[in-house]
Amino acid sequence: MISCVSEEAKLEKQISEAYVAALNEFGPDLTDHFPSSLISPRQFSVIYPAGAIDNGMAFFIYTQQVDSSEFRSTIAKLNSNNIQALNPKDSAFIIIGDSLEYRHKTSFQSYERDFGLNNKYLTENHTLYILESREGIYMDHDYLPTNRSLPKKWKHGFTRGLATNKKQNELIYWLCVW
Repeated sequence: MISCVSEEAKLEKQISEAYVAALNEFGPDLTDHFPSSLISPRQFSVIYPAGAIDNGMAFFIYTQQVDSSEFRSTIAKLNSNNIQALNPKDSAFIIIGDSLEYRHKTSFQSYERDFGLNNKYLTENHTLYILESREGIYMDHDYLPTNRSLPKKWKHGFTRGLATNKKQNELIYWLCVW
């Protein structure tokens, strides 16, 4: 019994350290919207910039379920900062890492759609809050993916934000860099 508990604690510590390492890898300018520590230790996913060429992007995603009070507080904070609530099915979006041809699209927001609990696509129950989306180079040149299907202006860039699911009191923090 003691060894199982200590192994579990050791694993949770390793996961927490990996989370902090991901925060540090991407830097506070891109990750300041993430919680500073894990509440749900096994609900995050990361592809570091060194893996961006193979994956079309680097990303950091953390999903947590919170109580209804914290959920409402988060939504209120987003609303008070005038962050627009968006439907993830909106056709104005370019899905980073998607195989669709976007080269001729001139106006859009972007996010990585394959995230959340169990790596699911966002549904109509989700609301997107894009905190920031910018074109430009935000990782080492050696790691930049090609992204031939994106508009020239957006060949490289980042997007970061929060997705919410009111039915599950779910908060999904994300950062994608390509």
